[in-house]
Amino acid sequence: MESVFSRDELLTWVTAYRVSGAIGTSFTPYAAAGPEPGRSTPPAVCTIFRHDLANAPREFAERFFDVRVWREEAHGGHLAAWEQPARYAAGIHDAARLAPVPS
Repeated sequence: MESVFSRDELLTWVTAYRVSGAIGTSFTPYAAAGPEPGRSTPPAVCTIFRHDLANAPREFAERFFDVRVWREEAHGGHLAAWEQPARYAAGIHDAARLAPVPS
């Protein structure tokens, strides 16, 4: 882990979650159960980082999203914006290019 984050960085984040009491709410998106979502029609860009907690296959994502760009990155994980900022930003740039231009 220290090849990606320094010990000081890890301790800073762990302390921030502990002192603020926010660790429980950070789990909500993973623990909340609800009805299966419907299909989303705006174009989507998916960047999959190999070492994230769980990655869905493209076929699954296409059931819910209009996938226009699908990137599979060899490195990075759950904190990809921190671990692989250039690759993360590339996905955001792809998404911005797909966004409709306001009239």
